[in-house]
Parts: sequence; C-alpha cells; structure tokens
Amino acid sequence: MITQLALQARDLMTPHTITIDGHARLREALNLMQNHKITALPVIDNQKRPIGVLSQTDIMRHLYENPEYNLIEVDYFEADFPEGNLMQFDPSENQDLAVIDIMTPLVFSLGPDTPIKTVVEEMLGRKVHRLFVIDEEGALAGVISSLDLVRHLQKLL
Repeated sequence: MITQLALQARDLMTPHTITIDGHARLREALNLMQNHKITALPVIDNQKRPIGVLSQTDIMRHLYENPEYNLIEVDYFEADFPEGNLMQFDPSENQDLAVIDIMTPLVFSLGPDTPIKTVVEEMLGRKVHRLFVIDEEGALAGVISSLDLVRHLQKLL
C-alpha cells in the first residue's frame, strides 16, 4: 500500500496525448475525437503549452446555443457514442469555427512529481475529469483522467 501511495503524476498520466492547436478548425477536432475514440482534446499553443480543453460537451453546448448551425437530428439512445452520429452536423455551416472559440479556456495542471494524493484532491476539489501534467517549460507532458485513476485503483484490488 505504501508503494501505491508513492505514485506520482508521471506514473498515472497518459503520455503522448493527442492534442489540437487552438487555431485548428472544429471539423479537424471532431475527426480526431472520432478517429481516436476520445471525448476531449487538450488545446495547445505553438510552444505545446496547454491553453484549454475542447470536450464533446463544449461542442454540443456551442451548437445548442447557436441554433443557426444545422444540426443533424440524432436519437441519443441509438447513437454509438463517441463514434456515433451524436456529433454529426453540417460541416459546411461550421467549417470556419476555430477550436479556440468554443474550448473551455481553463487549464488545471500539475507537475510530474505531484503525489497521487494531491492529484486526487485536485480532481475532486476542482470537480474535473482530467488534469494536465506539464514539464518544466510549461509544455504538455501528459494527461491524467479520472479513468486513469480508476485503472490504477483496479490494480490494487
């Protein structure tokens, strides 16, 4: 048990995370999310520093709040989410949307040496599903998701 409590952020994170530039278009983000079966993308600047996160929730919120976009009607319960049709919409109506315009511009980050106890406290305290692990230069080194924590917990059982 002591060994497991000695885990640090670097032991829990998913390195080599799929990211997207803030100036990329929404269509590119959707393709990445669907092709890699992920529900969110860290948004980075040109120095690989995280500047926000783009999640499926951000996309759906934006489309809901902007009824001028032509959403394709989908039965949520029939969709094979996240690969399914839930995120489909008419790309011709949305191709100019930049990721930076609809992302959540908050970054909750910690260093690679952060103890697991602090990682859990940060996630719970901030009520977030993912934390960014950044290196000494502030560049993204990896992401810790709540699912990553559950996977490590499973190893203890």
